[in-house]
Order: sequence, then structure tokens, then C-alpha cells
Amino acid sequence: MKTLKKIYDGIVEVEGWIAVVALVAAIVLNAYEILQRNLWGNSFIWIQEISVLLMLWFAMLGLPKVANDNADICLDLFINKLPPSARKIVGLFVAAMLVFMNYILLVNLYKLYLSQGNNVTIVARYPLKFRSYALFIGIGTTEIKYIANTVKAALAVFGKKGGDEK
Repeated sequence: MKTLKKIYDGIVEVEGWIAVVALVAAIVLNAYEILQRNLWGNSFIWIQEISVLLMLWFAMLGLPKVANDNADICLDLFINKLPPSARKIVGLFVAAMLVFMNYILLVNLYKLYLSQGNNVTIVARYPLKFRSYALFIGIGTTEIKYIANTVKAALAVFGKKGGDEK
């Protein structure tokens, strides 16, 4: 299991770096566009579409890093007031719901992917599927983490070792 965790952590780290590169590229492209427009009166409309693509890659490949580091937003005001056994049950429920939600997202994303065919964006002319790839990778990698969290939560509820580890 430790080997799988190391492999998963490595994949998430690579995705995190790709997200950073996408963010930096979006910032540089937009700064270039602003300079071009304000200093020389030129504007490149294709930068808008590329920026959307880069921001999508940034957001979706950053998501697994947040989930892997357990840094997602959590409102635990009420959960902390519950007894430990109830907290474990709520944790299992939340983890299972996250798995289910990501599953629904992946199924519908696949339908969207199929419907895109060979369509391209209007100005930059890149395939719309480039956007879907970011979603598949980000949501898919996050789903793996959420499945692992659900297994840990189930082990905690049913009294097996390893449920409370992070």
C-alpha cells in the first residue's frame, strides 16, 4: 500500500506542477495582451480562449493536490460537537458522498466528451476535448483519493485499524 501511496503522491505532485505552469502561462499571456492593447493598440482575441483553457488546467489539476493534502474547505462546527462514534459515521457518509459526486461528474463528463466530437473553439481553433482532458485528469485523480478516504472512514466506523490515520 505504501508503494501505491508514493506513486499516487508522485502523480499528484506532477499534476500540481502542471497546474502551476498553466497558471504562470495564463498570467504571462494576459500580461502580454494587456501590454499589447495599452501600448500599441493591438489585441489578440485568441488569448482569451487560451487563457480559459489554461485556467481550467490550473484549477482542475490543482484540485487533486488540495484533496491529497486534506486542505479542502471543511465546516466542522457541528461535527466537532458530536461524539467520536458519530463523527466517524458522518465522516464515512461525507466520504461516500464525495465518491458518488465525483462518479456522477465523471459519467456526465464522458457524455460531454463524446458530444464534443471534433468541434474546435471559435477563435483559437483548438479541440474542445482539450478542456475535457483537464477535467478527466483532475476529477479522476481526486476520485482515487476520495475512494481511499472512504475506505479509511469505513474501517474507522467498523473498528478496524487505520481509520483515524492521515
